[in-house]
Amino acid sequence: MAMTKCNECGGQVSDAAATCPHCGAAAPAMTQKQKVDTIIAIKRAAYGRMGGWLFFSGILWLILVGGTGQGGAAVVEAWGLAKWLIIAGAGMYIISEIERNLAERKQKQAR
Repeated sequence: MAMTKCNECGGQVSDAAATCPHCGAAAPAMTQKQKVDTIIAIKRAAYGRMGGWLFFSGILWLILVGGTGQGGAAVVEAWGLAKWLIIAGAGMYIISEIERNLAERKQKQAR
């Protein structure tokens, strides 16, 4: 851990500090661009996780309805809901992965 200046007040803080002990600023060693990039990465990861949950809940719904022994008509009816969960989940996950890959390429080009 190295010491650096707080971007808000200029006081000395650790580069790993969560808040500045002098002014209370959040992530004092990070620039505003780094903070924004971090927030975007967190939101993108959450979007991908939500897509995964939707996808697998659709699959689980089909498995549960099919396992009850209610017959093919129940599975066909369950497919009406499950297909939208599966499609939405897969779409959200794919979009989040594309955005993550584009962000990584942009970072590599900036170096």
